[in-house]
Amino acid sequence: MKYVMIDDKCEDADFKAASELLAEALDDSAPATEASAIEAFLRKAVASKANARFLMLYDDNNAPAGLCSVNLCTSLGGDYLWINNFHVRDAEFAKTYGEALAKELFRWAKEQGCVRVAGAAEKTDYEVRQLAEMFGMEQKKMVLLDLKL
Repeated sequence: MKYVMIDDKCEDADFKAASELLAEALDDSAPATEASAIEAFLRKAVASKANARFLMLYDDNNAPAGLCSVNLCTSLGGDYLWINNFHVRDAEFAKTYGEALAKELFRWAKEQGCVRVAGAAEKTDYEVRQLAEMFGMEQKKMVLLDLKL
């Protein structure tokens, strides 16, 4: 397995593969979006230097296997990593790849000075919730606020 962090310093990012993985991740939670629009979003997010990052996981055959979309954030309690999307392509290897992707993400976050990792998951997203539990992440009851402007 290998990992590639797509950020404003990444010169050889595979935006097409990343957009395909992100489209798969959004399948159930967002309206259908064309691959070209997702790729444009990825390029804009990375170019804007808005602390958006995308961690790609490639399998042993160098095929894209997973993607995690995150933001580096700051709070009074210290810097933290917010997970927007976490997706692993192959259901057969979801646990193995999911665990590997999470471990690399947490290692990288610590290297960036983050003191914690946070995110949100749908109640029905059992795989992500199991993975979070495996890593000892507290699953709080919270209200997610969302306002379309």
